[in-house]
Amino acid sequence: MTKIVHVAVEKVQTIGLQTRVAIDPATVREYAEAVTSEGVTLPPIVVFKDEMKALWIGDGIHRLAAAKQTGQKTIAADVRDGGRVDALRHALASNGTHGLRRTNADKAHAVKMAYEHRAELGLPDVPAANLIAEIVGVNHTFVSNQLATVASWATAPARTGADGKTRELPPVPCRPPRVVAAAESPRAERPGHPSEAAGPAAPPYPTASIAGAVELPPVPTRRAATSPATPSDVGPVDCRGRHIPVDLLSVWNRRAECQELATAISRVRVALAKANDGRDPLWWELNYQAVKAQLDQAFFSVSAAQPWCVCPMCQGIGCRACSDRGLMSEYRFKQVVPAEFKK
Repeated sequence: MTKIVHVAVEKVQTIGLQTRVAIDPATVREYAEAVTSEGVTLPPIVVFKDEMKALWIGDGIHRLAAAKQTGQKTIAADVRDGGRVDALRHALASNGTHGLRRTNADKAHAVKMAYEHRAELGLPDVPAANLIAEIVGVNHTFVSNQLATVASWATAPARTGADGKTRELPPVPCRPPRVVAAAESPRAERPGHPSEAAGPAAPPYPTASIAGAVELPPVPTRRAATSPATPSDVGPVDCRGRHIPVDLLSVWNRRAECQELATAISRVRVALAKANDGRDPLWWELNYQAVKAQLDQAFFSVSAAQPWCVCPMCQGIGCRACSDRGLMSEYRFKQVVPAEFKK
């Protein structure tokens, strides 16, 4: 059931429902100018209203941002029955055919977000690529390429498909190390070479002899970003495209812990919902709505603690705005950072 009504802008919940890499400021400005200068009426946003009357955005986050920028108190919304999970499922596939088109980076972000929230979305613990592809609105090859960098998916021995069957994956073939005979080695004995007068030179790298053969050196790897000698413009970037200072990498690299804890809370919420729907007598004295509201609050509080960017106020040094940690959550960034620092 849906209906178009005007809802309070400040009541629309967005935390955990931003499925793009980031909100595009140019699009927000374009929408705001269209409304204020040209009198354009933008299409209604899509929100889902749960039993607690909370409103969760499913589509139109740029239109909502434009409404906030222009000082609107209310915004037209297509209000649908459902909760936060319904909004998340809708948001993951939004803008596939309308609005600001998703970039490949946006699609990749949505794929990984769907995988992180797989328990809430009712997906198996290790879903097949086509299950996530159906939710996000991309092809399964794209999903496979993106999740190939996620260890828990890429290294799983089996995956569960849409039919509910779990299928084991064939082992990845291992290519034997390439070796060359000692006589073919570039360091083989060459009579009359000047270096022979001083005796055999030490090899520039460790070698291992295998039945008279010499193993080729390993391919050099790039120096880790945690090395003190790493330049400040090399290594991971935050969600705004700014490079993470070396001394903050240890915290930044633990961002997944926030999501793992939020997922654990979500699993409890899903389990209680199933118990409530099944009328399990074990839980008859449980006030499901009250517990659900508390779990929802815990989920959003834990999710909102996840580092999202380097603090634009202090550039990672530490200040009152970021509670002296140098990193800032998306929620805090939106709430406390002045507009001039968000550009």
